Amino acid sequence: MRSTDISALNVTSFAVAPDALWAVANETLFQSADRGETWKEVQFELVGLATRVAVDPAAPENVYAVVDDGTLWRSRDGGERWEATPCPIRPAARLVFDPGSPSTLYAAGPGIARSTDGGATWTLLLDGFFNDLVIAPEPPFTLYAFGVVNNSDQILRSTDGGSTWAGTTVLLTNSTFESLAVDPRTPETLYRVISDRVYRSTDGGAAWSPFGNIFRFRNIFLYPLLFPVEPAALHMGVWLDNVYRLVDSGDPNSWEPLGKSPGRLTFKVLAADPRDPCRIYAGTTSRGLLAFTESGTAQCP
Repeated sequence: MRSTDISALNVTSFAVAPDALWAVANETLFQSADRGETWKEVQFELVGLATRVAVDPAAPENVYAVVDDGTLWRSRDGGERWEATPCPIRPAARLVFDPGSPSTLYAAGPGIARSTDGGATWTLLLDGFFNDLVIAPEPPFTLYAFGVVNNSDQILRSTDGGSTWAGTTVLLTNSTFESLAVDPRTPETLYRVISDRVYRSTDGGAAWSPFGNIFRFRNIFLYPLLFPVEPAALHMGVWLDNVYRLVDSGDPNSWEPLGKSPGRLTFKVLAADPRDPCRIYAGTTSRGLLAFTESGTAQCP
């Protein structure tokens, strides 16, 4: 499926709520109330162009948007009215909600910050520059962050909501695109991509090893990663190719495409539908938003 109204646009950020979809396309914020069939431009007081959108899964009327001057804005009524929040991270490259603590969210980018009141106030937790931040969906809700700290690439982890962190220097060459994913079934298992290679850690990021080589030497980027709770399978965008799902976590080369791709596309964001775990969305740089409905598995017959 390709969504009308944004079918030819560059989708750089996307968020799913039970009754609405949100997308940033061509630096404009859009909303859909019919699962992406049609979209409307969101008119609000933002001074600047939209770069990112996020929705609180526990309270989907709370919507957050980042604009190109780095300011974070919040709506508490589903996008009708907006207010700027004092987030110290400018701009926030990632906005992540804590599954174990309603109203708690984290911002990552030039540092990591936390808000425990839905974005009204913030605490700066960590300095550095972070490419990605993920949270394990089960207790102890471990936070994992990848970034540059003290001039070295590090994987950091926290089990106390970001108050304290333990870091591991990563001896793998960094690249322009980095993405982390945590296995919801075994929160000590992490995946990351570097250019055309997937790496896995089974000890919370302390040690990493190559995970298969099926995409190696194609001279393409593997990005981004998604590991939804259901269906619990690693998904990955393969640039100029398709979106793939890992069929067997024990076989690092058991990737299969979700469906027939409508072209040689570049993927920027992947998201799962909370109402339909067999539906995966993929934002592209030139063909808008795609929706894949999975089938042929125990979770998605």
